[in-house]
Amino acid sequence: MSIKVAHLSSHHPQLSVRIFKKQCISLYNAGFDVTYVVPGTGDKIFDGVKFSFIRPGKNLFQRLVIKPYKIYKAAVKLNADIYHFHDPELIPYGYLLLKAGHKVIYDIHEDLENKIKDRRIKGLGYLLPFFAAYVGKIEKYFCKRFTYNITVNQDIKTKLNIKNVEIVTNYPIVELFKRKEADNVRSINDEFTVVYAGLLNRIRGIKEIVDAMSFLRGTARLLLLGKWQDKLYQDECMHSEGWKYTEFKGFLPLEEAYDVIQNSDVGVVNFYPLKNHLFSMPNKAFEYMAAGKPMVMSNFDYWKDLFADCALFSNPENSEEIAANIEKLASDRQLFNELSKNAKFNIENKYSWESESRKLIEAYRRISC
Repeated sequence: MSIKVAHLSSHHPQLSVRIFKKQCISLYNAGFDVTYVVPGTGDKIFDGVKFSFIRPGKNLFQRLVIKPYKIYKAAVKLNADIYHFHDPELIPYGYLLLKAGHKVIYDIHEDLENKIKDRRIKGLGYLLPFFAAYVGKIEKYFCKRFTYNITVNQDIKTKLNIKNVEIVTNYPIVELFKRKEADNVRSINDEFTVVYAGLLNRIRGIKEIVDAMSFLRGTARLLLLGKWQDKLYQDECMHSEGWKYTEFKGFLPLEEAYDVIQNSDVGVVNFYPLKNHLFSMPNKAFEYMAAGKPMVMSNFDYWKDLFADCALFSNPENSEEIAANIEKLASDRQLFNELSKNAKFNIENKYSWESESRKLIEAYRRISC
């Protein structure tokens, strides 16, 4: 009989790349019976993975209070052998499932303490660092008690300083990019195209990328893929001089997004220097690399070390610097080809979901014994 697994998220999308496309499908292919409990609508089975939907809700109260409870009630009905949850607001319910005799995995996508420090929470003021540290201690308390924990990088693992944790990094599905590469051949005469894929908000430096296009004066085009988090910020970006060189393509399914990336020239990751960003390993950077795209990235020391041979680095708040790096890649074909070659080499030899998925599956088999 197959081991019954339930992935739980009150916040991530139903077709989340990390949760559904990578983890759920990999586990299903390895012989597990997988259900994903998530806000959403649509088909109840997709690529072998079952879905249990709760009604979506948009405001903060629903996200932090109502949806986690509904996710928990739906999860209990499944009576799974292993519950794997992905949001810190589900920690109390993960603990209830653990006390009920189930195996429970907590997937830590971000450094929660630093994420809180990076936000301006009304009423806390100078107390914010103490509140963030308190939340971090609560998280660590429960992590020690869960059956297992999974996180995305060494920095978070070191900070947790616990034994029951595994790093499963958010590397791209290389095989999918190989198929796309065979289908898409760019002409050397095509318009030079820059792509950004991901959440569209202020702290990811979207306006600075759009502004950079104005310095290039039509010699390059920007493609934006993703969802706007803030309508006012979207309007601010659309009033930039660089918007006339920008095409907003919206949120695309994974395969379509990969097509756009494959048919572009340069990928951009322009996060602001917040504590939660400085040691992050952005998924999109690895996807650009899998497509063989040189990158323009924020000049964080960690990123300059990690992506040294496949990117140029600029101050994320300086649009002119960003534009200069894009122009350098557009005009220097030798540099462009060298960074592209290095990006592909690194993906094929170091950074693939195919290798990371084996760590995930081995962890599941260990705790299910």
